[in-house]
Amino acid sequence: MKNPRLAIICPIYNAKKYIPDFLESFKKQTFSNFKLFIIDDGSVDGSSALIKEIFPNVVIIQGDGNYWWTKSINKGIKDALVFNPNYFLLINVDLIVEENYLETLLKYIPNDNTIIGSAQYDINNRKLISLGGNRNWLTAKDIQNIDIYPNSDKILLPVSHFCGRGLLIPAVLIRTLGLFDEKRFPHYAADDVYTFVAAKKGVKVVCNKLAKIYSDQENTGITKLFSELSLSNFYNYITSIKSSGNLKIRWRAAFYIAPKKYLIPYVFIDTIRTIGSYIKSFLMK
Repeated sequence: MKNPRLAIICPIYNAKKYIPDFLESFKKQTFSNFKLFIIDDGSVDGSSALIKEIFPNVVIIQGDGNYWWTKSINKGIKDALVFNPNYFLLINVDLIVEENYLETLLKYIPNDNTIIGSAQYDINNRKLISLGGNRNWLTAKDIQNIDIYPNSDKILLPVSHFCGRGLLIPAVLIRTLGLFDEKRFPHYAADDVYTFVAAKKGVKVVCNKLAKIYSDQENTGITKLFSELSLSNFYNYITSIKSSGNLKIRWRAAFYIAPKKYLIPYVFIDTIRTIGSYIKSFLMK
């Protein structure tokens, strides 16, 4: 496809400090046939006003403070359909991209039965963080592509799943697979489950190692929970909607993604690993 239409979907909440750099990186893109849809889920820091000032062509969709990640993404996709895009790109506001990011991402699309993730770098030191990986069900851990393909000439690296930070999905797959599961996975795990399920249905999921995003690794909902060792912090870590350590969500996700023969040991090991990571963070300080 010579000049595809791209809809970029970005959820935000009180993201004013990230908006200038984020929008500036998209202003400079070598590929220009895109529309940016930002879902502001109840920000009170003037995020929407700043967006209108810097990038007036952005479509701003207002949430009520209870959209969280998944409903924000779904709302953005539904509203973007009027743009009749060929592809959707899911992205976060706490990152920046290189000038040729969109061009590079779209250049290596093998077909419309492929979901493509981006190479993730640390915004502070520019070090490579992730090229995706493949889940090992026996260890409940991903085998990282950084380790598998350290010197490979391959551009598209196979993965079992991918996060929503720079995720390109063909519009035809959205129509086939449907939207993200906002009821069962309102914030965390919706992207993993979506891509895992897509792969089970025969969709190829890959990482484009040349499409680089630079993200703020310190801006996560879990950061504050690791700032102090306490029972209340630990409880929030394993129960909060903002935490990737939410055990209820992790168990629910396992039911959808893990092969049945590995389900019980996978849940057990993943639970131990999740709790252990909280304790380990303090032992390593």
